[in-house]
Amino acid sequence: MPSDVIIKVKCPVYLIRFQESFFEIPQGQPICYPKRHHFNDVLDQFLEMPALDAPNDPDYGEETLCILLRNLEEKNVHCYNYLSRAKARAFIWQIWAFYRVTVRTELTKLILLKVQKQDAIAIFMEKYHIPEASQGMIEKDYQRHIKLTSKKRLLRIKKNLSV
Repeated sequence: MPSDVIIKVKCPVYLIRFQESFFEIPQGQPICYPKRHHFNDVLDQFLEMPALDAPNDPDYGEETLCILLRNLEEKNVHCYNYLSRAKARAFIWQIWAFYRVTVRTELTKLILLKVQKQDAIAIFMEKYHIPEASQGMIEKDYQRHIKLTSKKRLLRIKKNLSV
């Protein structure tokens, strides 16, 4: 059950749009993660009591990710509702890792359906409302993924042949 506590974290815009689309949240509304989602477990570990000098309501402009906290099992979110800079960075990295896996999985599925890579990226960006400025980043990451997987496959084949 969601509480009424909202925390704000600085996050790249493409990750915010991705989460809003993935969790079907209207744009601009705080994100509330599903009950048994991994991000709730991460927040349960990372949330701490705010320091006396902590900003009350930070505003990062367009890069502000608003998260509606769920009532956690081990912590009272009315007291534990602060992420330090390091923990906020680690949480954003968790979001980015989830995003990266989703991008690679969905692009691979589309390409296996014989969709051109450029079209697959455009479809992904349209589905998750990713800004156009992120297209080059997605292309480079997917190309890196293809190179690494083929290299791993090649090394695995060589390893099996030498045994």
